[in-house]
Amino acid sequence: MSRRVEKIERVADLLFVLLNAKEPLTLVQIASMVPGYPTEEEARRTSFERDKKTLRDSGIHITVSAPNSSAQDGYQILAADYYLPDLSLSDSERKALRLALASVRFEGTVHAEIAVKIGADPESALPAVMELPREAALGTLGVAVQQRSVVTFTYHGTKRTIEPGSLYFRSGHWYLIGRNHPEGVTGLVGVIRTFRVDRIQGAIGVGEPDAFEPSDHPNFAQEIAFSLRSSIDADETAEPRTLLELLVDPSATASVIEVIGQDVVLARDEEGRAKVVFPIADEEAVISWILGLGSAAEVLAPVALRDQIIDRLRLLAAEAPPDASAFPEVPRSGSVRSSGSPQRSVRSALDAGARLRRMIAMLTFLANEGAATIPELASRFGIDEQTVTAELELAACFGRPPYTPDELLEVIIIDDEVYVNQLESLERPLRLTPDEGFALAAAARTLLQVEGVTPNSPLATGLAKLESVLGEHHVHVEVTIPPLLEELRRSAATNKVIEIDYLASGQTNAQVRRVEPYAVPFREGRFYLDAFCREADDWRRFAVTNIVAVRVTDEPGETRTLPTEFLGSRAFVESEDTTQAVIVAGASHRYFLEPLVDDPLLAIDDDRVLAVVSVGDPEWLGRLLLRLGAGAQVISPPALRSAKADAATDALGRY
Repeated sequence: MSRRVEKIERVADLLFVLLNAKEPLTLVQIASMVPGYPTEEEARRTSFERDKKTLRDSGIHITVSAPNSSAQDGYQILAADYYLPDLSLSDSERKALRLALASVRFEGTVHAEIAVKIGADPESALPAVMELPREAALGTLGVAVQQRSVVTFTYHGTKRTIEPGSLYFRSGHWYLIGRNHPEGVTGLVGVIRTFRVDRIQGAIGVGEPDAFEPSDHPNFAQEIAFSLRSSIDADETAEPRTLLELLVDPSATASVIEVIGQDVVLARDEEGRAKVVFPIADEEAVISWILGLGSAAEVLAPVALRDQIIDRLRLLAAEAPPDASAFPEVPRSGSVRSSGSPQRSVRSALDAGARLRRMIAMLTFLANEGAATIPELASRFGIDEQTVTAELELAACFGRPPYTPDELLEVIIIDDEVYVNQLESLERPLRLTPDEGFALAAAARTLLQVEGVTPNSPLATGLAKLESVLGEHHVHVEVTIPPLLEELRRSAATNKVIEIDYLASGQTNAQVRRVEPYAVPFREGRFYLDAFCREADDWRRFAVTNIVAVRVTDEPGETRTLPTEFLGSRAFVESEDTTQAVIVAGASHRYFLEPLVDDPLLAIDDDRVLAVVSVGDPEWLGRLLLRLGAGAQVISPPALRSAKADAATDALGRY
């Protein structure tokens, strides 16, 4: 009686069979060589198609052609499509790319697998300095940009046909910049448009390569800034109608500049308030954004827009809270959510393709190193030791027909030391998947910008060699460097107590905090200081843009362990003061609300939704409700039902 073959084993055997095939193999031949396929023809075809998709989703190209002896399709993996070409990286270039991978990480991406493929030592134990959001569509869009393929997708309910030009990271989000065409029409008639990647709906269609000539897109920084000023999701073709003059308090200046750019700051007064001037195209979107700033901003001109803001605030301040009993109960997952900090979920249970990629990476590492300990493999690949052992035991079943001992991988574990033989086909690293290539390029470009590395540095030349083989992704990463960033980084390295003058949210005067700095991470588009606050007698996370002064003392800090909740990819760290609030808002705001919540939005009717948001600061909740406009209210808890009226009243005080 034959043993049951696990899917990952069958897929691995399929990989080795197709890679070692001298000519294309038909499905009948493959099924006779790879254990685990059903005997019934239709079921066998279905299983094979799924396995083939698993390999292709892992970045492994399968060539389909007719074998010499059959009219049926034949399948083969060519060495040129499977192995990564020689990058000719120097030791310093490998180390620089390794540092980029260790320092700048994508959520849910196993960077140790990428490091193995480029011949760099994977050091997953290093703490990530920066975390970038990982959207499922980035790899697909990156390849489309590379090969100049037209993409189609649905955006805010409308089908789009785009010649993609570049991918741009700014203020915590990824954007696609490209030429938008009427459906089915390409050429020069399109208009440059910007799309937020996490708001692309459904599957992305990718056309044939070299479908259009690269066009001279506007300066990327100017395009992204203009799009944000004009409401990035608007699709207007009209020119801006008017200039907005806005006076912004110091506590909100940094966040405003992140949205609309440093070039719009006209002047600062003696109190540190900034006067910003910029053109607007979508007046309603701008009103919503200004309302969301609450009492931290005041419209100076035009007068008509200022009057509209005042009238809107009066209506919002007078709006009566709804009857909570009229709304259904919202099912909750029990997870705590950040106040305005998007958190994308990553599955802990890997599918067969992800497991195969991880196992191949481990085996490739062993093929090049000769041996490694189980704890070392667990540390490098971010899994526990029991999982390492289980995966290696399964890998011992991988091989080629006739699956005799000399054709199977030989895995030897002595104490904790692991040796693997029969790895000739894995001594050369695999090609990077689209997601991996994008992650490596983005990590390198981020570090190039943040660290101010010169164009001739090992990181820059290593990236150039990589892109000469893989193709340039046209990835642009914009990171705002706060004035005190380097000083705070140095302070964190010395373990000395520092005094900071900190502008908390909604405050006009900075407070002095004595803190023990630990690290300066980059989360969701901003830099933060993680420190033990002497005043609070607890750990706190401070936005670096809100730190206006730093004074280093001679007092040494204590040896402390950073709480685990500070190590995640989200910016907001909940505390015992965090409260979950249920709010009702217009259904048209679903795209704004969805990144703020873990639990799905609950549709009440065609016009309204319920959402659960975690609140660490009632003033933040009030500003959120102002931005959501009329009808947005707190359902529970009762203590927060006045948040909107309070925020509107405070904002009216500016006028």
